[in-house]
Amino acid sequence: MKKTLLCLFALFLTATAVSAQKATQRKSLAKVQGKALTTAIAPQVFNSPQTRAGELGANERILGFYNTDDLDLSGAANIGFPGIAAGTYQYKVGATFLPALTQRYVGGKITKVRYGLSEDNGANKLFIYKVDLDSEAPIEPALVEVDVPETHAGWNEVTLPTPVTIEENTTYLIGYEYNQKIISQNMQLTQANFPVLCDYSVNINAETELGLMAYGNFEGTGAAWYRNSGAGLGNLCIQAYVEGGSFSDYDLTLSNLTTNSMYGQNGQEYAVNFNVTNTGNLVPQSYTVNVAIDGMTVATLNTPVQFADHRPQTARNTVTIPADMLPGEHEITVYVADINGSAPMQDINDDQISGTVNTYINNFGHQKSLVEEFTSTACSACPYGHGVMEAIGRLRDDVIFVGVHGNIPDESSFMTDKSLEIFNNLLIQKRAPAACFNRYYVDDPSLNQYSEIAFDMGFDQALWDAYAQIFSTVIDMSNDMPAFATVDIATNYDNATRKLDVTVSGKVSPEDLATYVQDAALTVYLTEDNIVAPQNNGGTMVNDYVHNHVLRDVLTETLGSPLVITDGDKYSMTYSTTLDESWNADNMNVVAFISRQVLAESYAWDVYVNQANQVKVGGTVGINNAVVSDANVKEVARYSLDGRQLSRPEKGINIIKMSDGSTRKVIVKQ
Repeated sequence: MKKTLLCLFALFLTATAVSAQKATQRKSLAKVQGKALTTAIAPQVFNSPQTRAGELGANERILGFYNTDDLDLSGAANIGFPGIAAGTYQYKVGATFLPALTQRYVGGKITKVRYGLSEDNGANKLFIYKVDLDSEAPIEPALVEVDVPETHAGWNEVTLPTPVTIEENTTYLIGYEYNQKIISQNMQLTQANFPVLCDYSVNINAETELGLMAYGNFEGTGAAWYRNSGAGLGNLCIQAYVEGGSFSDYDLTLSNLTTNSMYGQNGQEYAVNFNVTNTGNLVPQSYTVNVAIDGMTVATLNTPVQFADHRPQTARNTVTIPADMLPGEHEITVYVADINGSAPMQDINDDQISGTVNTYINNFGHQKSLVEEFTSTACSACPYGHGVMEAIGRLRDDVIFVGVHGNIPDESSFMTDKSLEIFNNLLIQKRAPAACFNRYYVDDPSLNQYSEIAFDMGFDQALWDAYAQIFSTVIDMSNDMPAFATVDIATNYDNATRKLDVTVSGKVSPEDLATYVQDAALTVYLTEDNIVAPQNNGGTMVNDYVHNHVLRDVLTETLGSPLVITDGDKYSMTYSTTLDESWNADNMNVVAFISRQVLAESYAWDVYVNQANQVKVGGTVGINNAVVSDANVKEVARYSLDGRQLSRPEKGINIIKMSDGSTRKVIVKQ
């Protein structure tokens, strides 16, 4: 999920990044694979004059997979066109509009089309075809083709010289031709620009089968054709303006359900936002929208927004999660209950939207956050990643760093069988430098181009502080997830025998045990600082390079041992080892953390680290500021970052004062 501060990334999209070292061959060793969204995310929306069109006419509506003005300029798509030489090419993309989408628009006329680009793209060409679904091929000739002499980042609106009348039982392909630069990098062809925008962050969980079609010779057969390219990207950001159609007099459409977090605490308020569109011919005098959790109504909203035209209006609300709800995943549903006092009877298939919320009872405050850096002494770009890590350390004192050494591009001097196992299981794309932040999954391709839990770290020194701020925000995002256990570490070290005993113990939330703790794993790392050893730095081997946070050993199973609960709400696990003679015990740390288990079929979003702590070898660390909150603690005041008291949640960072005197920072997405 995104946070407001991630808009910083837009400032650096054109900055030069140091090329990461990558494996010469892709290995299928990654166990963290796939992705799924359990809650909606809010877009980083740019509503500049270029991205918002004029008001709709009285009989005009927007036809598309989503019908808002929102456009996420960071949603640039990597379409991928193989088998060509470096150069600049004109490629075609389009969206297929099936009769199920256009049925209420039949008889209306398409007068304008707008499409979103992430950057200026020179001259384009807009087109509309009828489509033969049996072959997924456009029927020649085009219904309309329009030259677009100039384009810009944001919405590009094109008026058709001749309107296109929408016919019954007809499928349309609406798309555009754009300019794509292909370059040769590391002896491979790759895209140099990403102008095409997709809607995954503004049209939550609404990817369609034919929503992004790309035209090209993808199979290397010499024949070019349209291919469905939307998997994992969403639909093409393209919309048609339609005058007329066959709409009911009174009809509402709900869309784009978003929440402020995938977790909600029993008895507490929870933000629920959604879009309401008047798709009827007339404006209703009144209407009611209900919010239900598992079918039980928790809020009734009377005419939450007013309508000026047929554009969606955002309704921002808070509901109270019932105090007696069982912890776990629940369905949250928003639906139109009545229009002008009567239950809707026509066109009701879009009157309801649903999502999920994970409820909990208790929450321990986060002790530390874990950053696992994937690096190698043979990696020429890895010192740039070390620089980003150091910049993060200057920003915050609640972070534990672990350097996991692998074999990119060759074996690291500090690589072990265990570090390589972690390297191979947490990195889908084998590369360095990269890092996981509490193993937290961010569904934002501008940061997370490989759709996994690791982020690239190889940035020029001028950008270290800026990216440290961005990744610090990712850590904050991960800490929005409640902690359901604590981690205390006690160590006993015998300098003569070099024997080290480590006991990791803590408390868990018994109420949330079955849902959130049962599948948890405990991992214990040993790390060492201040190791002077050679490091490839930009192609030059530096012999007196200082290495910190180097992973030396794993005392548990490498990917974590199952957390064993005793006495209902406690756990305690002891490990013993003998330190290698080459390790300096004075520079060593014990790192312990609780995470979701990393299994053969784990989803990327379900391996997150829930709690972490660290202590010097020979030391003991307990609960510092870990606080257990319960459903009896209520919000008593809310403030913005600049100190203004707020009467309701406001987009951005909100500071909440609780009835027990504690404060919390939350991110409100919309």
